[in-house]
Amino acid sequence: MIQNNPTNFPKKQLGEIPKDWNETKGEKLFPIPKDWVWTQLCDILEKFESGGRPKGGVKNIESGIPSIGGEHLTWDGGFDFTNIRYVPNSFFEKMSKGIILKGDILIVKDGATTGKTSIVREDFAFEKAAVNEHVFLARPFQEFDNLFLFYYLFSTHGQNYIQKNFKGTAQGGINLTFAKNTFIPLPPLPEQQRIVAKIEELFTKLDTGVEALKKIKTQLKCYRQAVLKYAFEGKLTADWRQRMTNDELRMSSEKEDLSKYKIDNLELKDLHELPVGWVWTRVGMISEMIQYGTSEKASKNPIGIPVLRMGNIQDGKLIFDKLKYFSMEWPQLSDFLLEDGDVLFNRTNSAELVGKTTVYKKYHPKAVFASYLIRVRVNNNAYLPDLLASYINSFYGRQYIASVISQQVGQANVNGTKLSLMPLTLPRLLEQHKIVEEIERRFSIADKIEKTVDQQLRQAERLRQSILKKAFEGKLAPQNSNDEPAERLLERIKAEKERVRFRQKTDLNLKTTKAKRR
Repeated sequence: MIQNNPTNFPKKQLGEIPKDWNETKGEKLFPIPKDWVWTQLCDILEKFESGGRPKGGVKNIESGIPSIGGEHLTWDGGFDFTNIRYVPNSFFEKMSKGIILKGDILIVKDGATTGKTSIVREDFAFEKAAVNEHVFLARPFQEFDNLFLFYYLFSTHGQNYIQKNFKGTAQGGINLTFAKNTFIPLPPLPEQQRIVAKIEELFTKLDTGVEALKKIKTQLKCYRQAVLKYAFEGKLTADWRQRMTNDELRMSSEKEDLSKYKIDNLELKDLHELPVGWVWTRVGMISEMIQYGTSEKASKNPIGIPVLRMGNIQDGKLIFDKLKYFSMEWPQLSDFLLEDGDVLFNRTNSAELVGKTTVYKKYHPKAVFASYLIRVRVNNNAYLPDLLASYINSFYGRQYIASVISQQVGQANVNGTKLSLMPLTLPRLLEQHKIVEEIERRFSIADKIEKTVDQQLRQAERLRQSILKKAFEGKLAPQNSNDEPAERLLERIKAEKERVRFRQKTDLNLKTTKAKRR
């Protein structure tokens, strides 16, 4: 047991000192109340193990017992069973490790999401389930509150131990030594329960606020879509048109001949009505170029000119990260070099993301574009690039994309021909500028609100971790001198651990004896 002094590890209180104690002796353990003790995670666990799957995997198994992997744990301590996999009932019945019970704590043990931690509560979705080989199952003895352990492993303290024990590259992870190398503050059991009750009380209030903030983000998303829908129905600039004088409208009409871009009336049967003076056209009719990006392989070496790919379009904006590069001497550089006003359309992606669109601006770094993107260069005398991007991202653009998508090996696709045939509302250029102005004004307000919401969400997460920090330093719930001392609790847990080991050893000896008799 260590009390506030990591260099003093009395053998009489904690039992055998771990062989690798010299490697962890200098670890800085934070101060805890005098009635608490430090122990190792392995000392309070009845089980710490991963599961498995049949040889050949479970890809084509459509029923059986749910097999829980890292993808099913969420960062908020819950679960997402959107894409559940199964092991056969016959395989599950032979499993000796990794079978899930209520109260178990699950930890992703390898890969990019190592450390995600969830607890199996009473409302867990399955009566029977098992973890696969990528998840550790941690089951504390009954003398230890499992929620107390979950919140500790979920906290910054627990996650720091994950990082300290991580071995390997991004696809590395933690192994069984994690339980030996992780130290747990141990309060008396009644105090553990008081701490958990206080954490859950405060988290419930915090979750209510977080849900309200997330609802605002959802409402902002709906608001932006409503703005775009109104824009292309002419409602966003209806008052502006009324204020325009007849002379202003006539002068605008004389400068532009929209008839050359207009779709034949026979093609308008499924399209909504437009304001007077607007016409329907198609993307191809107002474009000078519709071009696929390069399929040549680029380098991760950050020297040369960046190649924009589908992941660089996010929420209607260009994000210059996770880039690949071509040499500035690349022979085809001029063929794919982006210019101010080029509209980039993501032609291949998952069904909900295919068609996301943005505009390359002159203030962006020089770049070329990859094959999953299509460049549309509009005729500046006919259409504004920003308005085209807004239309494709709008309800009407998304509706058209959904109607022409082709599905290929798990990915959706909209080719250049289908994009060129997309129906498009065409106001006069003077009104196009006003529409873009109105969209940007409203989106700017929404962006400021969303920025504030995001700040409050981050603050809520910091508050959540602050609550946990206080909890495990003994500052969240009161101590009670009448509680059974933590030292005695630890002795009982260790005694139970020895009884379990003895039973397991006895059972193994019996099995060995029976096998020899056969």
